[in-house]
Amino acid sequence: MKDIKIPRYPNTKSFWKEDLRLLHSQAYNELTESQKKVLKYLFFCLKWRTNQKTKESICLNNGEVDPSMKTMRKHLHIVSQETLTQAIKKLVSVGFIKITKYGANKITHKYMILLGNACKSDEKRWKQYPKKNWESEVP
Repeated sequence: MKDIKIPRYPNTKSFWKEDLRLLHSQAYNELTESQKKVLKYLFFCLKWRTNQKTKESICLNNGEVDPSMKTMRKHLHIVSQETLTQAIKKLVSVGFIKITKYGANKITHKYMILLGNACKSDEKRWKQYPKKNWESEVP
């Protein structure tokens, strides 16, 4: 039997929900398995708090998500740096993530996740793909 390497996602209160709109979207269906793993990893980096009055979950760090490439490669069992770089580029171009601050020289990019309850409905760029894309924002 083949030994399967299971990705290690951040321990968080985030919950991954694949609704039909996401599953039927062209943006999601164009992603490779590695790209989907990176998207989920970034999503699970979000930190949440519950509003005691409304019982609504509030995202605390969207736009400030900054895992290192080295950590993501290790936890997701992605061997090639190029595979991870291409995954980030694809996620930006189809509208699942936005780079809020570009990093260089061992300083990580900061990401905003444009999915689920992490952002407002009008910020979910991926719903506009392929009519619109964000290749101009790709690092």
